[in-house]
Order: sequence, then structure tokens, then C-alpha cells
Amino acid sequence: MKKRELMVVGLLLASMSGYSALYTENFSSYGIGVQPTNTTAKLNVLIINGSGTTGSGNAAQLTDNSASTAAYLESNFAANEAGEYGAVSISFDIYNNQLASSAGNMTFGIGSYSNNATYTMNANATRYFNLEFASAAGTFVLRANGANLGSATYNLGASNHIEVFVNDSETAGVGYIGGTLGTNSFAVYVNNSLVGVGVKGLGASALSAGESDGLGRFGFYSASTSINQFTVDNIVVNNLIPEPASIGLLLIGGVTVLFLRRRNR
Repeated sequence: MKKRELMVVGLLLASMSGYSALYTENFSSYGIGVQPTNTTAKLNVLIINGSGTTGSGNAAQLTDNSASTAAYLESNFAANEAGEYGAVSISFDIYNNQLASSAGNMTFGIGSYSNNATYTMNANATRYFNLEFASAAGTFVLRANGANLGSATYNLGASNHIEVFVNDSETAGVGYIGGTLGTNSFAVYVNNSLVGVGVKGLGASALSAGESDGLGRFGFYSASTSINQFTVDNIVVNNLIPEPASIGLLLIGGVTVLFLRRRNR
């Protein structure tokens, strides 16, 4: 391949990775002991030094140390209901602090946009896909619309990097690190290893209960009946659908390569 063609191919590859970040938070802008503000809803969440849990730097610690209260941290990544997304990836680091009296789960969920300033990840009606991290064991359950789709393990006493890919489209697959993610389906990686992939399990029914492109909020939620403490950090939400500008670059680059090849014959 000619030098000029290689340069164009390089630009093509760069544009292919042009998925836009919808939300990022590493809690580095906060002081220790304060509540994070880059959130839609929060309760019993404080900024801590993440050393010994999720790694160096700040992190957010959710503490539910009573069977009569809850803890949650939720954020919209869509601007409004009309601006919800069809396919997203969400990655984060999580550490189970293993309270002596730990019981119940810390739930990570994905749902639709909501202007509710309190929790929404507590019910299947408002979370389309979720992971339930057991607080007293290194296991978690994968669910979609409440259906149990299996379980997997995570490391107790160590930070875990979680990557979740969700495609809520009823008509089209989408590219992701594992290839193509089918309609109404998901994939979950723990510490860079695939642990779960599949569809909702009920035919072609959409993750978001009959609508396509219905993703707009994520959150961590510990129910009032649970007792646990988890630390989370390095939260990143990406849109898996390439931006129009990236698609345009791909088309222009492809035409340019064909032109250069014809010219060099």
C-alpha cells in the first residue's frame, strides 16, 4: 500500500474510534468528605481517598449501614427523554468494602431519562438492565426487565473494572469490542473478560419495554433492607452509535483511498 493510502487508512481507523463520551466522572474535582454534585440523585454518598479500594485518587463511597435507610448514586446521561440513546457502553470500577454485617445487594442499573431527584434504579419498571452485586459474596446476577439471565463472579478484596454494553434498538445491531451486539441485547465484561452476553430472553421484546432508543440514565442503588458499603470510580458512558461527523470521515476516507488506487495504477 502506498504511503498516502496508509495515511488515509490511519485517519479512517482514528475516526472509527470516535464514539462520543456522554458522561465521565472520576471524582477528582471534589474535596474529601463532600458529596458529589455531578449527579442527578444521591443519598449516603461521600468522596473518599480511593487508595486501597478502587486505586489512587478520589472515589465515591456509598454507605448503607442500616436496614432502615438506602444509598444511591444516579445520573442522567441524556439531556431529556427525547434525547435518549439506542446503544451505550458504561464502564466503572467497583470495590466491595465488606462490612461485617453485609447483607443484600448493590444494584447497578440502566434505564430511561428521568428528572426525578431521587432514586429510580430500585424497580424493574425503571431499570431495563441491571447487575446485582451481592454484598456478602463475590457474585452478581445479570437481569433484564427483571428476568434472571445468569450470574457471574467478581473479586472480593480487590477493585473490579466493569464494562457493560447495551443495545436497545429493535432494528439494528451495533459494533462493540466483541464484534456486533445484536438488537435488544447486552454484553458484560469483568476485568476485561467476557462473563455474560445475550438478549432479554423473551424473543424480540425490547429492553426498554417496547420502545427503541430508550436509554438515558444509570445508577447504583442499595435498598433500605440491605446493609453494605461499595466504592465506585472512573465512570464513563459512551454512545455506541458513531457521531455523524465520524461517519462522514469514514465515507470521505473510503472514497479517497479508491481515488488514490485508481490514480496509481
